[in-house]
Amino acid sequence: MNDLRGRCWCWLLLATCVGGLTVGCRTREPSQLRILSHKDPFFPEPFVAQFDRCVFYRDRGSDLHVLAETRSAPGNVTGGPFVQQLHVHLYWRPRPGRTFTDPSKIDATVRYLIASPSGVVTYDGAGFVFPRTLRDGRLRCDVEQGMIEIKNLVGDVPDLFRTATLSGRLFVEPDRSQAIDLLRSMEVLSEMEGLEAPPPIPTAGSAPGVPAAALTAEG
Repeated sequence: MNDLRGRCWCWLLLATCVGGLTVGCRTREPSQLRILSHKDPFFPEPFVAQFDRCVFYRDRGSDLHVLAETRSAPGNVTGGPFVQQLHVHLYWRPRPGRTFTDPSKIDATVRYLIASPSGVVTYDGAGFVFPRTLRDGRLRCDVEQGMIEIKNLVGDVPDLFRTATLSGRLFVEPDRSQAIDLLRSMEVLSEMEGLEAPPPIPTAGSAPGVPAAALTAEG
């Protein structure tokens, strides 16, 4: 009887440990943007950007700014290192039950850039982004429809999209400081237009007016 009770306790403890490990290994859904390149209109090519850092802040006019970054190469592109950055500016917020939500409507501007030490390519566009507040204070931003087109290209970084459609879901942390740092970093990189020689990606402390935190990825 004692032996049977001991075995039961062993199985119970094992089940508890396995259950705890299973719960502990659950990860949050990643922030991803699906990009369908129309550079070749006859053969659209899909890309997926999975962001390591996603933060937001609200400006004085209560507009929502979502900033995201990943230090991974786009698609199968070689070379680098690469940085991909995204800025979504929501200037109209749909309110369920109060405003009509239509994915064909535009409520946000979008800037997307890809940079390497040899250059930078910037895309601008617009789309419909629907934000929802989660229980943990984060925002879930559904990009239901968006389109970007190339604005400028400096150096040898490839133009992968020319024009592209966007969709996806971003999980965004409230962090005004990091968001503003990322925004400043994007401004520095996008202002490379017109330079005779493409400069390298700014390193921490090398770009005037750009805090080191703006140039350091956080996992």
